[in-house]
Amino acid sequence: VLGRTILDEIHSVRLARAKELLRGGTPPDVVAARCGYSSADVFRHVFRDRTGMTVRRWTLENRV
Repeated sequence: VLGRTILDEIHSVRLARAKELLRGGTPPDVVAARCGYSSADVFRHVFRDRTGMTVRRWTLENRV
């Protein structure tokens, strides 16, 4: 109906929360754990695939 898979929606929700935490200064390793990723490496991989940029670059451009 929405044109997205359940997995796409899960990643979307997790990444939205991850971006909030990153903006607030939470370290990526902590963000990964709080958002349900099995490891920081998995989080970084998904983040890059979905946003087109690294966690570090995104954080530098979007930190409050």
